[in-house]
Amino acid sequence: MGQESIEELLDLPRDLPRGRYEVHCETLVGAHGNSLFAKCYSLTESAPRDLRLAVLAAIREARFVPAVRGGQAIAIHAVLMVVVDTRLAEPLILAVPNNGIEASRYGLLYTAHMRRMQFMPGYYEGKTVPMLHVEPWFWKK
Repeated sequence: MGQESIEELLDLPRDLPRGRYEVHCETLVGAHGNSLFAKCYSLTESAPRDLRLAVLAAIREARFVPAVRGGQAIAIHAVLMVVVDTRLAEPLILAVPNNGIEASRYGLLYTAHMRRMQFMPGYYEGKTVPMLHVEPWFWKK
């Protein structure tokens, strides 16, 4: 957590009611560690709009450690969750590198083990090409 972290940059709304909030975000982190695109939302609509906008502003200003592939920094799509708890004497702000969906199974600070994943590039006319990676979401009733 440094001066350019989400936790340090987040300016909480003054009239934020006491409570625990989870703001889920997606961002495109550039090769230089800056956020090129970001969006934030609340899965349960419990996080007030002004808090979601404050988290979005912090993500846009934050600096991330760039991802590296083959020794070169690359841009990546990242999901993260910012937990804000204002029930204590001082607010607790925690940004975690996952969307919280598997927190009950793996814990709040879970990250995927990249060594176990095997990526296969997309091909067109025998050459590798950039492609969009999409993961399905499954909802339980």
